[in-house]
Amino acid sequence: AVDVACTALRAVHATHVLGPIAVGTSSRALVQAESANALCDALAEVDLTPAREHGRLRIDVDPLRV
Repeated sequence: AVDVACTALRAVHATHVLGPIAVGTSSRALVQAESANALCDALAEVDLTPAREHGRLRIDVDPLRV
């Protein structure tokens, strides 16, 4: 699921995707954008349904650092 999601997010030019990497029995990736708004827009733009068909998908967003 993470690999499919990363492929979809790489198509969005506002994001930079690092990974996925295997961590124990799951996979993780880091998705970066210039701002929180750009990241939210990218996540809203991408259809993650195909990724969910491969398994569970969870997205955590780090808070802004001031």
